[in-house]
Formats: sequence, C-alpha cells, structure tokens
Amino acid sequence: MQETFRRLLHEYRVESFKALHSPEQAKERTREALKLCREALHQVYRFHFHDVPDAQRAQMLNLVHDYAVEALLPPIIERVIERELVLERKHELAMRLVERLLEVLSNEAPSAAAGAFAPSGSPNGGGR
Repeated sequence: MQETFRRLLHEYRVESFKALHSPEQAKERTREALKLCREALHQVYRFHFHDVPDAQRAQMLNLVHDYAVEALLPPIIERVIERELVLERKHELAMRLVERLLEVLSNEAPSAAAGAFAPSGSPNGGGR
C-alpha cells in the first residue's frame, strides 16, 4: 500500500509541475488571467461627488484615480489572478489525489478487514 501511495504522490507532483511550468498551461493561464483582469478593471468604481468640490481638486482626484486604474492596478491584478488560477489548479490536482487515495483505501479495506477479524487462537484475534 505504501508503494501505491508513493506512486500516487509522485504522479501528483509530476502533474503539478507540468501544470505550473508547461508553455501551453502558461499561455492558457495568462489568457484567462488577462480576461478576468479586464473584467475586474471594467467594474472599477467611479467617483461621484455629492458636494461639488472646486474644479482643481476634482481634476486632481480624477487624475490620481485614472493613473491608479490604468497604470498601477493592471499588473497587480493580473498577477493576483494568475496566482489564484495556479492555486485553483493545484487544488484540483490535490482533490484528485485525495480521491485516488480514498479509492485505494476502500479497495484495500475489505481484504484488510477480513484479515483483522480472522481468529488466530488468541481471544482478541491476534491483535497487539
């Protein structure tokens, strides 16, 4: 059973490495991140002043807002989204690993359970 666990863990590590480092996966992840980044930046909050400040102050606030939205946020949001996509992919692979491990354990359980309850001459079935 240990060998099976080692094999499954090795397969998980290989799949995880491929998911992070293969050029096809990187292109797909970048494309998805850019799409989500555009959607997020499209939903950016705009200032609506209830009390009209002087024109120079409103212009300065809009200038800072536009600079932040157009220059500062896109690379930051893109990297955060790309990291989130990587973590989602790793989570999917980890869940697949857990499912495989549980399948192995469920297949091994009936044979192990039958051996545990076999009489061996001692009153507790040969347990320690």
